[in-house]
Amino acid sequence: MPESQNQHKSFTERKLDSPTYAKAIYDNIAESPDELAFKRGDILTVIEQDTDGLTGWWLCKLRGRQLLLMSEINVVVCLRAL
Repeated sequence: MPESQNQHKSFTERKLDSPTYAKAIYDNIAESPDELAFKRGDILTVIEQDTDGLTGWWLCKLRGRQLLLMSEINVVVCLRAL
C-alpha cells in the first residue's frame, strides 16, 4: 500500500515495524496465575495489535511475560521509540 494511503489508516491497522509502547491507565489485578498484574503508569511493549483478528485486543509484554489485553480499557496512546 502506498505510504499516502497508509497514513489514513487507523493506528491499530498498521503493522508494528518498530518498537511500540503503551502506558497503563488503570491498575490490573491478576485474578488467576495465568494473568499478569500491572499498575497504572506501567509501560508495556506492544507485540501485536488486533491479535488473532480480535479488534482492540493487544498482545503485550511486561517484566518478561506476555499478556493479552483490551487496549481501549487498559492502555492509553501508544508511544513509538525513535
